[in-house]
Amino acid sequence: MLSYHSVFQQLHVENVSVRRMTKMQSIMKLIGKLARMIVAMARDRQPFIEERVQLKAA
Repeated sequence: MLSYHSVFQQLHVENVSVRRMTKMQSIMKLIGKLARMIVAMARDRQPFIEERVQLKAA
């Protein structure tokens, strides 16, 4: 997930550097986020839209 998609890479960098999480905590948080996204996409029958992922402006 982190090695393939730039959105998750950005979220991981933010979690580790700004929010002071360990790498494992960040990965577990992103797995939960991915699970919620998959459920919402399946429920609404919508494709993944990268712009809808909320990124904090640094």
